[in-house]
Amino acid sequence: MSTIVRISVLGPTQVHVGQRAVALRSLRQRRLIACLALHQPNAVSTDRLVEAIWGDRLPADPSAALQNQISRLRGSIGAAVPAIVTMPSGYGLCEEVLLDIADFGGRVALARSEPDAERQVNHFERALALWRGSAYEDLDVDDARAESSRLEELRLLAQEGLGAALVGGGRPGPAVALLERFCAEHPLREHARTVLAEGLLEMGRRGEALRTLNDLRRCLTVELGIDPPPAALRLEERILETQSGTRAPDTFTHAGPMLPVFGRALDAERVDERLRDARVVTLVGPGGVGKTTLAMVVVDRIRRRFEHGAVVVPLSGATVGDEVATVVAHSLRIDREAQEDWLERITESLIARDLLLVLDNAEHVVHATAKLVVTVAARTSCRILVTSREPLGISGEAVHRVDPLKVEADAENPAVALFADRAAALRPEWSLSEETMPVVADICRRLDGLPIAIELAVAQLRYRSLLELRHRSLRPLDLAGPKRAEPRHRRLRDVLDWSYELLDPTAKRVFDRLGLFLDGFTLEPVTLVCGDVVEPARFEGLLEELIDRSLVVREDRPYGTRYRLLELVRLYALEHLGAAPDYDSVADRYAAAIVVETELARQGVFGPAEPAWVARFDDARANVHAAYQRLMDRGRIDLCMRLASASYLVVFPRARGDLGELLSGVLAAVGGQWPQVAPSPLLVEMLGLGADAAVHAGDTTGAEALIARGVELRNLAPGADRFCSAAAGDAALIAGDPGRAAGLYEAAHAGFVFHGEAALAAWMQSTAALARSYQGHPDDQVGPALQALESAERTGSPSARAFARYVLAEVLADRDPAEARRQLQAAVSDAESVDAEFIAGLARLSLATAAARDGGPQAVEHFRVLVSLWLRAGRWAQQWITLRSLAVLLARRGLHAEATTLLGALARYDEHPPWGSDAILLSSAEAACRAALGPFGYDEAWTAGGSFGKAQVPAFADRVLQRLALLGPSDERP
Repeated sequence: MSTIVRISVLGPTQVHVGQRAVALRSLRQRRLIACLALHQPNAVSTDRLVEAIWGDRLPADPSAALQNQISRLRGSIGAAVPAIVTMPSGYGLCEEVLLDIADFGGRVALARSEPDAERQVNHFERALALWRGSAYEDLDVDDARAESSRLEELRLLAQEGLGAALVGGGRPGPAVALLERFCAEHPLREHARTVLAEGLLEMGRRGEALRTLNDLRRCLTVELGIDPPPAALRLEERILETQSGTRAPDTFTHAGPMLPVFGRALDAERVDERLRDARVVTLVGPGGVGKTTLAMVVVDRIRRRFEHGAVVVPLSGATVGDEVATVVAHSLRIDREAQEDWLERITESLIARDLLLVLDNAEHVVHATAKLVVTVAARTSCRILVTSREPLGISGEAVHRVDPLKVEADAENPAVALFADRAAALRPEWSLSEETMPVVADICRRLDGLPIAIELAVAQLRYRSLLELRHRSLRPLDLAGPKRAEPRHRRLRDVLDWSYELLDPTAKRVFDRLGLFLDGFTLEPVTLVCGDVVEPARFEGLLEELIDRSLVVREDRPYGTRYRLLELVRLYALEHLGAAPDYDSVADRYAAAIVVETELARQGVFGPAEPAWVARFDDARANVHAAYQRLMDRGRIDLCMRLASASYLVVFPRARGDLGELLSGVLAAVGGQWPQVAPSPLLVEMLGLGADAAVHAGDTTGAEALIARGVELRNLAPGADRFCSAAAGDAALIAGDPGRAAGLYEAAHAGFVFHGEAALAAWMQSTAALARSYQGHPDDQVGPALQALESAERTGSPSARAFARYVLAEVLADRDPAEARRQLQAAVSDAESVDAEFIAGLARLSLATAAARDGGPQAVEHFRVLVSLWLRAGRWAQQWITLRSLAVLLARRGLHAEATTLLGALARYDEHPPWGSDAILLSSAEAACRAALGPFGYDEAWTAGGSFGKAQVPAFADRVLQRLALLGPSDERP
C-alpha cells in the first residue's frame, strides 16, 4: 500500500490512514476491525465475523449486513487503500497493515536486548504509551479475551522492566513512584516488589525497603505457601547487614504540586485559616475535583510553619480499614515490636512532634481514618488535613468543600487556563487564541469544570484537533489519561466507580434513578420516583449520605433546597439505570412525577408564592421537556395533555416560547387522534389554551378552529370552555370588536370563578373592563377596573396585580395621565419581579406610546425592548401592534422613508386592520409620509417594506431605532 494504515487495539479500536484518523461510526465497525486484527494475516470466516459483530442478536440477513459493514468501512478508510481484502475463506487485513500490538512487542524486545539503562527506559516508555485501555476491549469473544489476557501479562512485565531499568539507571525516585502504585494493584508480583525494595534502598529508605520485603514474604507464604524468590532474600540480607545505626528522621519534607495549579489560591487561603483554628480540616468534594492538588498547594504554603515539616500519607492503597494505621506508620517511618499496636506507636511517635499530617483519599476507609484522627488529635499537637469524598463526621472537624472550577470564555478563567496549560505542555505549537477560547470554554463547561475531566480531555489532543474534540460525540466517562495514573483516576468512569462501589445496594438504586433528573430536583418528585425503593421517611437521610459522598450537590434556591448531580455524575448514574431491567418503569415514574410537580407549579404561580414557584419551575424546565418527550414516545396523551396545559399556564404571562411548543405538539398529536381521545374537560382546556397561543402568535385561522372544537364540547362540565372563551375574547379584541370581546371575557370570568381560579378570574375581570373602555366610555370602567385590581391583590399574585394595574392605567390614560403612568410603572415592576415579561411588555407598550406622543426620550428604549421581546417570544400579534406605534413615532420624528417601509411590511403581515385611536394615528402618519416623500418616494419605500421576510421586519425596526437613539429627542427632521 502506498499509504500506511495503522490499527490500534490496545484500548478502543482506532484506525489511522497516514496522519488521518478514520471515523469508526459504530461499535459494530470497531468490532469488525478488531476481529480482523486479531487474526491478521489469516482470513476470518463470514460466520466468525458475524458472531463477533452481532453476537446472539443476529440481523435478518447476516451475510448482507456484514457486506454492508465492510463496504462502509472500506469507504471510510478510502477506496485507494486496500486495507481489507476479500479471501477465498472470508475477509482479512492486508499484510502491510500495521498493528500497535506488533509495535508494542517490538519495542519491548528492543528494551530487553538493550544494555544501556537509559535506552531501556526509553523503549519501555514508548511501548507502554501505546496502551490506551484494555487490549481488544471492543471485542467480546473467547479468542479476544484469551489474547487480551496474554497481552496484559506482557504489559505487566513491561512495567516491571521499566521499574528495573529506572533503578538500574540511577533514577530510584520515579521507579518507586511507579512501583508503589503497581504493587498496590498487583501485590503478588514478586519481581516488582523486589525491585521496589531495591529502589527504596537506593533512596536511603531502608526501613521501608525491609517492610516491603516482609510484606512480600507474608503474602507468598500465607496466600500461596511458597518461599520468597532468591533475589528478594539476597536483598533482605544486604539491608540487614547495613541497617545498624539508622533511625527515622525527625523532620519530614514534601514537595508541592508538580504542575501549575489554577483557581485554588482562595481555597488554599481559606484552608490555611481553618488549620490555624481547627486541629482537623477535611477537604471534601467529588472525585477528580482536585482535593489532592489543593492539599499539596496547602502543604507547600504552610509546611515551613511546622518544626517537623509535613508528611503526606496516600490512603488509596489501604484496601481495608485495618491497614490505615499500617500505611500511616510506614509513611512516618515508624517501626514496632511484633505485639505492639500500630495506633499506639503512631501517637507515641507524634507526641513530641510539631507536624502537619495529610491523609489523602480517605473515603473508602473513612471509619478507620476517623478513629485514627480522633486518637492523634486528642493526644498530640499535630494538625491534620484529610482529603475525602465525604466528611469524617467527628467532633471538631472543619469541612472545606472543594467545588469544580468555574467556566467562562476568558484566558484568566481557571478552567480555561488549566486546559491551555496542559495542552501547551502536550503540543508546544498549540496556543490559546480568540478563536480557540470559546471552544475551550465550551469543552470545559461540558465537563462540569472538573480538573481531572479537563486534563483527560486535553490528553485526547494527541489524536484529534480541538474542533474534533468539541464536535465529536464525546463520551466523557471513557476519556482516558496516562496509563501510569492510579487505577481510580485513569478514566472518569474509574473516578466514579471508586465512589459508587462504596454505596450499599439501596443507595445505588436511588443514585441511579437520580440520573433521570436533567437539571436537578426537589424532594417531592424524586420521592415519587424512588418510593418503591426507599420509604419517604428514610429518603432524606439517604440523600444526605449521597451529599456527604460528594455524589449529589445541595443548592439553596429562593423556594428552598434543590439538589442536583454534576452532569458527568448524572451520565454515569443514567448509564447504570439504563442497564437495569426496570428502566422503563422507572422512567415512566419519573415522567409522571414531573407532571405532578408541574401541576403543583400551576396552582402555586397564581398565589402569593408566585415568585418562589416561578423560580422552581424555571429550574425544572429541562425535566419538563424530558418528561414530555418520554410521554409522547410512550403514547401517554393523557399525561402529555396535563403536562402541556399546566406548563402553558405557568409560563403564558412570562412570554416563554419553548414551553408553548409543548402545547402545540400535544395538540398536533391529539388532532391526529381525535377519534381515539375521549372528550374531556381537560381536552377542552387544551383547546382553549392552544387557541390562546395561536391568537398571540398571529394565527387567527388556527385559533378559530380550536375554539370551534372547544365550543362543541363545552357541555362536558360547567365552565369547561372558560379558556376557549378567553381566547375568543382576545381574538375579538385584536380584530376590533371590543363589545363581543367583553361578553366573552365575562363568560370566561364566570367559569374561572366556578372553578375557584381566583387569579385567572381577576385577569378576566380586568380584560372585560378594558374591552368595555375601548367601546368609547372609559370613565364608566374606572370602578370595574379598580374592583378588578382589588380582586387581583387578594390573590397575592404579583402577575395578576400587574395586569390589573396595566388595565387601570389604560382606562385612566385620558382622564389622569400622571396616575396612568404611575400605574404602568408599578405594573412593570410587579411583572418583572416574577419574570412576567408578557405583562411587562403590555405596560411598556403603553408607556412607549405615551412617551412618543409627548416627545419623551425613553420611548426609543421602550420600543427596542419590546421589538426584541415579542420576537423572542413569538408574540406576533403584539409585535404588529407595537410596530404600528413605532411607525407613528418615526413619522413624527421626520423619518418618513423608514416609517413608510414599516407601513408596507405591516400591510403584508398584519392580519387585522387598526381600529380606534390606532387607526386615526396611523392614518395621520401615512398622510405625513405621502406629503414628505411624494408619490414615487412613498411607493418605493412601501414596496421595499412589502418585500421583507417576516423575521426581517423586527430586524429593520431595531436598526431604525438604533439610528433614532443616536439622533436624540431634539433632532426633529423637517
